[in-house]
Amino acid sequence: MSTELTRREALMAGAGGVLAAAPSTQPRREPMSVPPLAPRVEETFALVGPLVTELLARSGTPGLSLAIIRNREIAYAKGFGLANVATNSPVTPETVFQAASLTKPVFTYAALKLCDSGRMGLDTPLVTYIPHARVSREPRAHRITPRMVMAHTSGLPNFGSKRPLRMDFDPGAHFAYSGEAFNVLQEAVEAQSEQPLNTLLTDAIIKPFGLSDSALTWIDAFDTSAAIGYEWDGAPVKSPSRPSEAMAASSLHTTARDYAAFMLASLGHAKRGPEHLEYATERIMLSPQVHLSGPLAWGLGWALLLRDEGDIHWHIGDSRGYMSYAAMCRATGDGVAIFTNSRHGLRVCHAVAKELLDEQDEIFQWVYDVFYEGKLPEWQAV
Repeated sequence: MSTELTRREALMAGAGGVLAAAPSTQPRREPMSVPPLAPRVEETFALVGPLVTELLARSGTPGLSLAIIRNREIAYAKGFGLANVATNSPVTPETVFQAASLTKPVFTYAALKLCDSGRMGLDTPLVTYIPHARVSREPRAHRITPRMVMAHTSGLPNFGSKRPLRMDFDPGAHFAYSGEAFNVLQEAVEAQSEQPLNTLLTDAIIKPFGLSDSALTWIDAFDTSAAIGYEWDGAPVKSPSRPSEAMAASSLHTTARDYAAFMLASLGHAKRGPEHLEYATERIMLSPQVHLSGPLAWGLGWALLLRDEGDIHWHIGDSRGYMSYAAMCRATGDGVAIFTNSRHGLRVCHAVAKELLDEQDEIFQWVYDVFYEGKLPEWQAV
């Protein structure tokens, strides 16, 4: 038997060396096999429409926007179903959705740009940049770094209503998803850049990458272009989010096409220019920082499915009335951005992504088990 490590095994071994992570208690599983893509891209696209239409009907999800990346280009962008049930308004490629946690990879990219400029250190404690009490009064908070926040190993809670925050564990000990940590890092980024986050991301990402239908705060154009979100029972979301201030963890509103353009520009496919990360920083962003389970790890801003044939970088977005998913394989140049306007949309994203990309079951099963503790409601008969 050969003793040579596969690339995936080598990377997973390396993940433990970057940050001390608690070992997985789950047995290693090989990724589930899925049918290969259709031999011709046109045939694949022809199958997508009927599949999405069926999934929307079965799940009770009003609408979906889909962008498909093939060979490092946006090869397909289309809307399905309704953005607003009451007005019978259709979803189009220009329909805006709340991105929720898909904001985090965008913010991470801007924060790493600040590291490239020398104004912030990836492994410098946050209390160097903001008062200790803005993080936590606990002494161990002195050890929290931007890297830990971006890899979700900070020890800070996912949500916290008051500052200073309590800490759940020692920084760097293991993975635990924390949106609140991103909002703390936002304060440090704003202090070091001497700009509010909305200005920073607009100048560093939205304008350079041509994301013409995206913003971190609510703008007048969204009054007519944004999809209405719907609850589990199909009722419109009450008091929908219309952020007046940018939040690193969740406030991005965007389209599937814009988000696909962001992935293309930020995951190493564009010709490198001043708007891009330095090569070494980009490689750190896309490398495992902490082990999750089996071939799954978390990098900086992005989760990873580690594969010898090319890692898949992915993230979900979950907010009241909106579920979304974005993923891309840097090696093959293939990816998807899927946005829905229903709480039931995550399983729709799963089914669509599985049709278009390899090995999606491994990702989504982990999401269901860890983020929803196996309790994500099933679709009701429609």
